[in-house]
Amino acid sequence: MSDHKTTNLHAPPPPPPLGSV
Repeated sequence: MSDHKTTNLHAPPPPPPLGSV
């Protein structure tokens, strides 16, 4: 099951670490 879109509505992905970029 690929609910990446549905999961995004519930809890958006955390921002990338500033130190990693």
